[in-house]
This record gives sequence, C-alpha cells and structure tokens, in this order.
Amino acid sequence: MPRKKRNIGQDIYNAILDGLEQDASEWAVETELKYPKLRGSSILTRTNNKITVGFKSGKALAQLEEDIPARPIIGKYFQKVKRHQRKGTGKNKRGKTSVAAHTKTFKNYKPIQLRSGVWRMMNTIPKVEAKKPISKALRSRYRGKSMEKILKTAIENGMN
Repeated sequence: MPRKKRNIGQDIYNAILDGLEQDASEWAVETELKYPKLRGSSILTRTNNKITVGFKSGKALAQLEEDIPARPIIGKYFQKVKRHQRKGTGKNKRGKTSVAAHTKTFKNYKPIQLRSGVWRMMNTIPKVEAKKPISKALRSRYRGKSMEKILKTAIENGMN
C-alpha cells in the first residue's frame, strides 16, 4: 500500500492559522480583562482560510474607538457662585470686598475645562478624539517583529 504524500505547504498554513487563532483568543481575553465593559462581546471565528477577531459593536466599543464630534451649546447655563472675597476695586484698591452668593446666567455659552486644565468660556463643546486602544493593539500585535514571533512559534509548534 503506497504511503500518502504529506503536503508540507498545507501543514505550515494550518499551523499558522492554529497559532494565530490561539494568539487571537489570548488577546481577546487580555482585552476583556483590561476593559471590563467589553466582557463577553469578543468575536473569534475561523473559516477554512480566514480568522476574524474583534468585538461586537456597541456603546462600550464606540466609547473607546469612535471620536466624539464637536457640538454646539444651545440654551442657557446657570452657574451657582458661592459667597467669596474679591480684590478691592474703585476707592478700596488695597482691601477686599465681600460678594454675596449669586447665580450667573450664560446664554449659548458655558465654562469648559480643556484637557490642559485651563477653563474657557466656549459656545461649542470641543471634539474629543478617541484613543482607539483596540485598533492600535491589533495593529501593533499583528505587524512586524511581534507577528514574526507569532508565526515562528506557530510553525515550530505545528510541525512537531
């Protein structure tokens, strides 16, 4: 009875897919531990020649991956100001003047603290760019040296 010929190319291909699938499942678990709101939403599917890894779209994923566009402030904003001391003005330049508690009203403006810590009166809430940690992690993990390392270990483990 003739021996069946071994297809080494297919064996290497399957070993690579097995290694990538294992690494992707480990990455999904690590990501779910790091971002608890994503727990249970990971997707890992494997067909004959393709692996899909990611997370189901939802509010938690959108908060991490999508930018928040700038939006206008419409309407009135009321700010309660506590009683405080003000530097002297007018005739009383050296002393302090007591100011009673009051309410400030702003129309289509609002005091907003910027990322730098500075407060500004603004008529639009600035755009917030997403940090996109999942996209960045996938890009860095499956490119360059880290991908070479994954492929090397997958082939070594698959060919044994």
